[in-house]
Amino acid sequence: MSQGLTSTRGGDAASIFQGMELRPQFSPVFELSGGNLVGASLELSGPKGTNFDSPRALRRTATLMEQRTALDSRKFAFADAAPARRVSAAIPLFLAVDIDLYDPQRTYSAGETLALLIEPRSVLRRPQSRLAQVAQARRDGRLIAIEGITADRRTATLLTLIEPDVVLLHPDILAPVPTPETAHLAHTLAAHIERTGAIVIATGVDTEADRRIAETLGARYGLGALHPPVSDADDRVLGAISQLPPLPARTTPPTDEKTPYAIASKSGAPRPADQRLLLEMSKDLERTATEASVAVVLGTFQDRHHFASSTSQRWRAMSEKVGLVGVYGEGIRPMSEGNIHYAPLSSDDALVNEWNVAVLGMHFAALLSAREIHGPRPSGHREFMFVQSYDRTIVTQAIRVILSRFT
Repeated sequence: MSQGLTSTRGGDAASIFQGMELRPQFSPVFELSGGNLVGASLELSGPKGTNFDSPRALRRTATLMEQRTALDSRKFAFADAAPARRVSAAIPLFLAVDIDLYDPQRTYSAGETLALLIEPRSVLRRPQSRLAQVAQARRDGRLIAIEGITADRRTATLLTLIEPDVVLLHPDILAPVPTPETAHLAHTLAAHIERTGAIVIATGVDTEADRRIAETLGARYGLGALHPPVSDADDRVLGAISQLPPLPARTTPPTDEKTPYAIASKSGAPRPADQRLLLEMSKDLERTATEASVAVVLGTFQDRHHFASSTSQRWRAMSEKVGLVGVYGEGIRPMSEGNIHYAPLSSDDALVNEWNVAVLGMHFAALLSAREIHGPRPSGHREFMFVQSYDRTIVTQAIRVILSRFT
């Protein structure tokens, strides 16, 4: 077989991975601190002697060609085969597949644990639909994993929105020379681990130096040549066995409320204000979000007439420092502009009566939520009842109920 793939799209690209001769292998998942094994991961590699004869190279190619699902769909047949059953009888076996392949009706062998993989760029392209998939999978008791995490500033956005049970670090972050970006990643991972109890697995741990760097960054487990993969349980997945901490991780509970104001006013007492004070409070949150380079900022502005050109300019500038920005209101034209997602609200949506600014980062959370009072205007300006919250659970729930409208 050729050692390269020509540029291919759509069905032709999928057929390459569906028809390629693939080999399963079982990569030990090991503790970085002591080397004990906690399980094995079923991975696929291409034909020997090609550019795809390692799982890392094959998956990189599938990701670049946007054919991860075509590749991962091949894992199910290998998971049902005798070698996988022998491995799962000896040690926990993790079957990690793209979340787009999730089928609630599919059953799995005893000893196999399904982990649903999310590719980082897909969250940033379509956060609403990804959150809906995650919510459904979580209701079914499935584990959520984000793979390929790097020192990119948007990592905080991914962890904040998805709250994954498992974080898989990209091999590229195991560079020997620390940078400000890797230092920021260490803070981000520490906050996520402490808050949720998630586990962090470094991939590409091929040397003792890799192991030390991965542990320093906050990973507790590793995958790589330091514990080489095997092709069958008969090859012996050697090592003392330890148990993983309890999973799934702690995540933000769902809410039955439909708007941020309804969520926040359950625990906070609303108070009156006119639009002038609320505008200055909104600007203050925008400044905080920009200075802190937070993960997510969402704004609902009732209708497009209230999203003035001056506001638009501020939010575009803010988006250069923030991982994900959302702007919503009746009559807003649906589009994406850099990190900003714009989407319309239906005229009969209760959210049209609210003015919301929600800010969520790894170390900061804030919600300003106001509901317009329709009636006399003693001040001559629009009047609102508003509520504030700095409770992370409330802010996260508010962000999710906004995004849930756009799946």
